[in-house]
Amino acid sequence: MRIAYPLLALPLALAACQGGGGTDATGNETANVQSPAAAQNDAAPAPTPTPTVKAEPIRLKQEDASIDFDYSIPSEAASIPALRDQLLNRAKLAKAEMLKDQAEYAKDMKAHDYPVHAYGFNTDWKTVADTGQLLVLVAEGYRYTGGAHGSDFYEPLIWDRQTSGRVAFGDLFTDKDKALATIRKPFCDTLDKMRLKRRGGPMGEPGDYFNRCPDFGDA
Repeated sequence: MRIAYPLLALPLALAACQGGGGTDATGNETANVQSPAAAQNDAAPAPTPTPTVKAEPIRLKQEDASIDFDYSIPSEAASIPALRDQLLNRAKLAKAEMLKDQAEYAKDMKAHDYPVHAYGFNTDWKTVADTGQLLVLVAEGYRYTGGAHGSDFYEPLIWDRQTSGRVAFGDLFTDKDKALATIRKPFCDTLDKMRLKRRGGPMGEPGDYFNRCPDFGDA
């Protein structure tokens, strides 16, 4: 399974959000970060987050001749009604689309006397950071549409409890490039540790394509 490089930066970046600006151990100035609500209006007081009630995690599953569907939502997301409803609606739409496409695929395959396979759609949302105001989720998923093999996909989601809405990654910072520079080394070190564990052997030359530390914007 491939590593979604940009997603490794999310927990590190959220940790930076809690620390604010200042200087690091070497005396270098660090980037100031601010909440999305403050970035929109520095003069307006931030609303108090609505207390959440602990909820059970949600899992939607259907496995039959048409579809292998598995969609899970962690407790932290299920505890926020607006976020829970968004994710449930996405699951409903994804399932309906997959069933529609699989029915058309099955009809065509049967007409040519070919074997018919069930479509697959699995999404596992996981909590990777929670600052109290911001909840960060990452989805690891798999999609299969009747071909030789399926495909993996990844998606990050940052939710602001104060504004009750999603936040773009870049909106977390007053200076995104400067903020990301402060977590560059921890990001690259974490990536190398994951590579070493997966490969179980020498890393090779640092400058090689498969050994370099990619930019945060790389897919």
